Formats: sequence, C-alpha cells, structure tokens
Amino acid sequence: MVRCEDCQWIGDDADLKVVRSGLGDDPWGAGESFITEWLCPECGCDDFEDGNLCSLCDDFVLEGQQCVCNEA
Repeated sequence: MVRCEDCQWIGDDADLKVVRSGLGDDPWGAGESFITEWLCPECGCDDFEDGNLCSLCDDFVLEGQQCVCNEA
C-alpha cells in the first residue's frame, strides 16, 4: 500500500498509473532503452510513502511505525 506525498491519495501498488517511455537506442548497441515510471492516478506525482492501513482506525501508517490510535 502506498500514499502519494503530494495529494495524500492512498491505494495499492497495482492502482498506480504505469508509464513506460522509450529513451532511444542504447549507446552500447543493445537496442532501445526504456524507463518505467509509477504515477499517482489522481495527481500524477511520482513520490510515494510505503505503509499500511491500521486495522483499528483505518488511518495510513508508514512502514516500520505503529498507529497512535486509541486502542480502548
């Protein structure tokens, strides 16, 4: 699960917009080179934070951190 750093959209990696662009021929003669970008489907940003949704409050929690929700 990822969160867009620009618009705060939250979704799965599979929901990201994938753009593959050709860079022309490889200078070493190996054929055409490509670059793959993963973009936010809402705003087009390419900066994301990895994490999960809290099972108690459904807030986004960064990977390696714990949610601070009230567990009562």
